[in-house]
Amino acid sequence: MLRAESMDHNIIDDEDTSAVESSVLIEKGSKNPATPLDDVLLFNTTTTATSTPLTATTRIGLRRRIPIKRSLQTYGTHQVLIDSPWLLTAISAGHYFLYPLGMCLAWFLFSHMTELQQHVTTATSTSSSPLFSVFLILMGHLMNAWGSAMAGTLVHETEDWQIAQLAVAPMDENEANFNGNGPNLLSGRVVDPAHSNNPQLYSVAFTMLLGAIAMGNLCIGAGVFDISNNVWMKGWALFSIFGYFLANDEPFCTSFWYSLFAKSEVFRDTFVEKGWNQLTDHGRKQIFRVSAFKFHGIFLPNAMLCAAALARLFGCTPSIPVWMAPLPLVLSSMGGIWEGIVAETTFDQRHHLVAIFLICGGYALYLPFYGALFSS
Repeated sequence: MLRAESMDHNIIDDEDTSAVESSVLIEKGSKNPATPLDDVLLFNTTTTATSTPLTATTRIGLRRRIPIKRSLQTYGTHQVLIDSPWLLTAISAGHYFLYPLGMCLAWFLFSHMTELQQHVTTATSTSSSPLFSVFLILMGHLMNAWGSAMAGTLVHETEDWQIAQLAVAPMDENEANFNGNGPNLLSGRVVDPAHSNNPQLYSVAFTMLLGAIAMGNLCIGAGVFDISNNVWMKGWALFSIFGYFLANDEPFCTSFWYSLFAKSEVFRDTFVEKGWNQLTDHGRKQIFRVSAFKFHGIFLPNAMLCAAALARLFGCTPSIPVWMAPLPLVLSSMGGIWEGIVAETTFDQRHHLVAIFLICGGYALYLPFYGALFSS
């Protein structure tokens, strides 16, 4: 059994197998202070008839042999990893592919710096420092690719590349449905890495990822719309940088979206009951576990700024219609949405592979788009 003083640790060491099997949660003020971890985290114990039960020796992967998280058996998605042991290797390769992809795009822009300066000057009509604008555009693409890659590989390497149930405490169904607070996360309590994923690590990585993408999109928009001569752009840049750093991390989008729609009886019957509760298992599946202010107030506006900048920049190209100009951004964003909503609610690693394919495809699409721009 775990000692009381070990409750301050979030992760149990992998070699402490006895702790893995006998983990308990100590809830302050609870009438039942010791609750087996499996009882807390497994909400649906049904598995498919053809699924293979997990054992201590069930390990998959080509790059390194890793155990399958036990919570995946709850949803029957562990069988996908048993049948396709190469899947996690392909997912990790896709994430690491963002590093050379970002470097290739940066070199392509750097080697066509003169042409890019000319097109930036044409797009802005007032650019007094096109070289600085080119620098911002180049850095924006690098921040998008490398920033998202670093945050993604950090959390996925720690979690053995498996999207699984986050460690959340059970709660009364009525409370989960109507108070809008969502489940109590196991902050400061034991998280069994052989069973589920760490919600605190997920939040930190998600915040880093959205921050890198938001700042990258800001740089692209600032470069195209000539921040050196635009007072409003300077103000927005300062607000985005300091706002993202200083903003409160709570409420998370999960509870914010829930409470926003649960107040209305119309949305409660449609969005909440028929959509949100089924998607998130009454809030137990934490999706978009990031600050609602950072997401809505900084990330989304900078994504729209970047889309407008791409439309202005690529709109000068006869072969690229204006409505198609933001397509690389839209495609990579679809990958993030697919991972955040589909993969992280079904826990099917095949959806994770689809997500990283869309993300890499979106970044790769910048190469032919800039090629068409430079040849025009």
